[in-house]
Amino acid sequence: MTLLGNKAGRSGFALILLGAMATAGPALAQDYLGIHLDTMREHNLRLHQQQNASPGTTGKSPASKPKSGKMSPQAEARARAEGARIMEEHKRQLAPRYRMRVERDGKPSADRWLAEESRRLGIETGRKMRAKYSGQ
Repeated sequence: MTLLGNKAGRSGFALILLGAMATAGPALAQDYLGIHLDTMREHNLRLHQQQNASPGTTGKSPASKPKSGKMSPQAEARARAEGARIMEEHKRQLAPRYRMRVERDGKPSADRWLAEESRRLGIETGRKMRAKYSGQ
């Protein structure tokens, strides 16, 4: 007789399956949160780079841009590293709130909240890093 052929085997298998499903949900939510925050950070970085890109021959000349907004490559590397550390801290703080919202409001609503909150935090962090490191 096989393992699943008797009642004890079936109930044991069902318990194992239920246990695996119960532990996978929070892990998947945390995975999603991490991926989403990384995506938002990359989006904000690209947006920042596009906004500060040299317009070339069309548009304003690079000389018309204020010099105080420029960063040396070393300052930019420090700003990116500090910004990444700050976003990781935000990620740790948002994870329990996201899980609570998934349980309370459902996944679509929690995802919308997370997108809005991630964007706000990314913009805020980017502004702080620009203010701190510009001109260096």
